[in-house]
Amino acid sequence: MWPDDQDLPLEVHAAFGANPAGSPGSWTWTDLSSRLQPEPVRLRAGRSAGASNSSPGTCTVTLDNDDGALTPLHPLSTFWPNVRRGTPLRVRVFWGGVWVVRFAGFADQWEPEFLPTTTPGQASSRVRVTASGLLRRLEQGNRTLFSAPRRYIPRTNPVAYWPLEDGQLASEGAALAGAQSMRPFVGTHPSGAVISYPRWGQGDLAPWLPSTVSRSGNAGLTVIWAPVTMASSPTRWTVDTMYRSGTDAGDGTIDVNPSYLPGGALAWPQLLLLPSVRGLDVAMNGEPEVSATAATLFDGLPHHVRWDVTQSGAKVAWVVYVDGVSVNSGTTSGNMALPSMSSLALTASAQDGADLAQGHVAVWTSPPTLSTAVAAAFGYRGETAAVRVTRLCAEESITVTVGSGGSEPMGPQAPATLVELLREAEDADMGVLYESGFGLAYRPRGARYNAPVGMTVDLAQYLVARNGSRDVLSPAYDDQGLRNEWTVTRPDGGEATVSDLGHQARVGIYADSADLNVASDGRLVDHAAWRVWLGTVDELRERAFPLDLAANPGLLTAWLACQVGTRVVRTNPPAQYQPGDLDRLVDGWSETIGPRSWMVQVTPSPAAVWDVATADGEQRVAADGSTLAMDLTSSATLFALSHTAANGPWTWYPVDYPLDVRIGGEKVRADAAGWVINGNPWFVTDVSGWVGASSGVTWLASGRPGTPYGVARITPDGVAAVGGLHSAQVAVTASTTYRLTMWAYAEVAPVDVNIAVDWLTGAGVPISSSFGPTVSLTPGVWTPFTVAFSSPATTGLAVLRARHGGTPAASSLWRVSGYTIATEATTTGSGAFQRLSCAPGGRGINGINRAWPSGTEVDVWQPAISAL
Repeated sequence: MWPDDQDLPLEVHAAFGANPAGSPGSWTWTDLSSRLQPEPVRLRAGRSAGASNSSPGTCTVTLDNDDGALTPLHPLSTFWPNVRRGTPLRVRVFWGGVWVVRFAGFADQWEPEFLPTTTPGQASSRVRVTASGLLRRLEQGNRTLFSAPRRYIPRTNPVAYWPLEDGQLASEGAALAGAQSMRPFVGTHPSGAVISYPRWGQGDLAPWLPSTVSRSGNAGLTVIWAPVTMASSPTRWTVDTMYRSGTDAGDGTIDVNPSYLPGGALAWPQLLLLPSVRGLDVAMNGEPEVSATAATLFDGLPHHVRWDVTQSGAKVAWVVYVDGVSVNSGTTSGNMALPSMSSLALTASAQDGADLAQGHVAVWTSPPTLSTAVAAAFGYRGETAAVRVTRLCAEESITVTVGSGGSEPMGPQAPATLVELLREAEDADMGVLYESGFGLAYRPRGARYNAPVGMTVDLAQYLVARNGSRDVLSPAYDDQGLRNEWTVTRPDGGEATVSDLGHQARVGIYADSADLNVASDGRLVDHAAWRVWLGTVDELRERAFPLDLAANPGLLTAWLACQVGTRVVRTNPPAQYQPGDLDRLVDGWSETIGPRSWMVQVTPSPAAVWDVATADGEQRVAADGSTLAMDLTSSATLFALSHTAANGPWTWYPVDYPLDVRIGGEKVRADAAGWVINGNPWFVTDVSGWVGASSGVTWLASGRPGTPYGVARITPDGVAAVGGLHSAQVAVTASTTYRLTMWAYAEVAPVDVNIAVDWLTGAGVPISSSFGPTVSLTPGVWTPFTVAFSSPATTGLAVLRARHGGTPAASSLWRVSGYTIATEATTTGSGAFQRLSCAPGGRGINGINRAWPSGTEVDVWQPAISAL
């Protein structure tokens, strides 16, 4: 309990006069802590209950203002003129020897109050300051960011750039990077061809780009041109452009062609897309054209073209790239006569009504990396959501911390507001975007899987605060968030629908839809399935749960380390609650901090649904459709299962056991697959029923890690070539296949070990023996063994042997754990039936122990799903 005579160390600071867009390290902080009023500090972070995205964090503090210093616009304020909106504000507490920031944001509201006093003309005053995190400012505006190439290209220092994304009423294409506007050619074309005016704002270049310029609907040429002025002659000249052919792909051409400009021919090569060869032609200074076939150039899809020419001695080398791939190259004698060049023209021609759109024409003397330019042209299609969040924030000078882990490949980035683009990445990835400090943080989907426990609250020890709040557990079993059918689409793409028909038969149809900007249609069905998985979690849920930190200061250190996405487990819930620990992820929280109180309300979501199956991991995929095949008493340690053909039998490999199983509402620890028929296979409390052969045998309580039972410890006599551990005689059936499993462990030196069985008649007369493969045990490592043997036709009894060979020294101690034998049919399943066994003490682990009828649902205790 927080001491009655001790106030919580709490500070409030403001950075008056700071540039909110600047680096927090450059701000000067003013301590306002002495002005704090008795009213508690209230703050909120992350997601609110029922919200799909994080809201802007908020903080409210009340400060003394008797001197008027915190009155906005007050000319006599010591902080004038900096008591203003946007002032950085932080709140921090002192705990564990350090100051910990609980809120960092920007003041967006100052509310001074003036209360009359007995002195005429005077008043007592205080001011309530409300601050918010960065998301509030980002969400206030509605500025649509330009297309990806238009945002990227100006940052690469082009000599000239024309997006050509002008509207339909434009008369010329606006230029960026200091060039002049690109306008239609007026006059007679040197070839004598008919000149058509371009159509502004009607070029269907790509679904993720605004409309660009296109040729008119008439046959002939469409020419647009603009001056390009150079101060000196460079040794390299590069032109990028994007285009898209129409439906009649065989009738379109575009040129980068100064020779058709007013004033005569210029010494500049041509970039031609010629339908006659369906490829690329380049002519250098009147040299013959060189062509290369490229059948996909006029396929009706958008393409990026780069033409790159370099002066090398007395020769000019040129390369043409389409979508980042070289399709044509060559050299020619001569020099690039760039000082005499004054203009760049783009010529487009088409016939028979074929359309041709073009845009994003850029000119460089030092071009950007080709792969990056192509990526920007195609809207960064295929980059992951985490990379997109990182890039967008960098472009907007926003500090962002991105967690590690897999992330969803995205579709192309279309023009939208910054927040819309960030949310689009968050939704497609099923990640979490939230505020962190004065910037943002992003937890990608991969970082949400199998989250470690960051905080444990023992409800049996949890204390109730002096304020009388007893709202420790108040869950609801409702349909909020319930979804058993999802339809997921992709912008300008396909769709997929996934339904949980069994769930719908029980509760009805709860359908929803989402439009996700993922990279391909092949991802849609997996996304729909995952959303159904999340929407059909069957458990009690809290909209919020409290953490009274003043009454339970032992929780403070762990809570101060929690972030959005941290896993919090509350143990020992009341017996009336549903069985098991309360396993939650922190989606958000609100805090009320007073001088001697600190109450947190956590907004949670289920954690186990994000536990995905991993190779050799503890998580297990749900055993859909498994039920008890016969009645189960409250004391039974063997249980028969019925499983579906689609889901298949339960695992029989020893590495997978012990395995926590849910039978109805009871937690059962399955220790082996099959109907185990030998006595004391798990050495729970002793080694009864087992004897040593040329060896000593003792029992150790410290068993194999992850198991609650002991082991048999074997000490070789150092003389006999073969020895080990023998079981008592076990009744078996003739001509039957048995599955035997065992774990073995060498303590100090390698030991050669195998499984063996001696078969006997019902009268105990030896018949034969079966031997499994020998394995040399690595000291300090538990090694699993499993083998299947068929009993002879006259068999009635068997003796199991854990056998060592090679005359090990007496110091070569080794151990055996979980030595079981079961008929193969009950181990790997016979038809649609299978059996599992548990050791003594394996029933009612969660405090629930009862008889269950045949047909009761059986599943792994915490079902997992494959990662999305």
